Amino acid sequence: MKRIFRLLPLPLVSTALLLVLYTALYPSPQDSEEALRIGSRGDEVIFLQERLTALGLYTEDIDGIYDTPTSDAVRRFQLYNGLTASGVLDSATASLLLGNDEAGGESNPVGPTAEKDTVRNLLAVYVDKHCENASYLTKCACAAVVVNRSESDAFPDGIITNILSLSGALPLSPPPSQQALSAADFALAGGDPTDGALYVSERGKPLSERLYPTLSCDGFTFGK
Repeated sequence: MKRIFRLLPLPLVSTALLLVLYTALYPSPQDSEEALRIGSRGDEVIFLQERLTALGLYTEDIDGIYDTPTSDAVRRFQLYNGLTASGVLDSATASLLLGNDEAGGESNPVGPTAEKDTVRNLLAVYVDKHCENASYLTKCACAAVVVNRSESDAFPDGIITNILSLSGALPLSPPPSQQALSAADFALAGGDPTDGALYVSERGKPLSERLYPTLSCDGFTFGK
């Protein structure tokens, strides 16, 4: 079975570079104006773009330039994790995105908690977008299709990859609804009212004849 949460490998970072990153990404109040933002350049931005790419939020070139696509990716991460969506990599965003060892205070570039939270919130945003005004059952079913795809050999690894393949660009706002978050939690915990469906039709449209329908509700048909 495939792993649901899958981090892409990040490049090795020297101790010296980590010190530079820590200074840049965890600014003290007096140097908060040095937080990364549009116009910033350098190794710190490359490191940030690598992390955003690993989360599936950034798909442009990793070039060390904090441009509009980089800012938009940061804004998405902030929005999906309940932070102020400024597009600026402030200390709160850096702490969640890059991880922070509370005991030692050293940065942890893996950040599994950030990935899980981002997956949950992205899945909920997809549910809200695809199942607007639908019942809770339908929202749980839509979320389950994404999880099922991530576990199927017929589709790419990773929940975020499958969300983006189904939905394309997700909106920057509004944040996901509580019902959508609940549906995402249900699916991520293994709940599946679709009996393993890998496909969902557009609302009011039939499912492909080559597929076997497993559930119909609110104008959506689920199948495999």
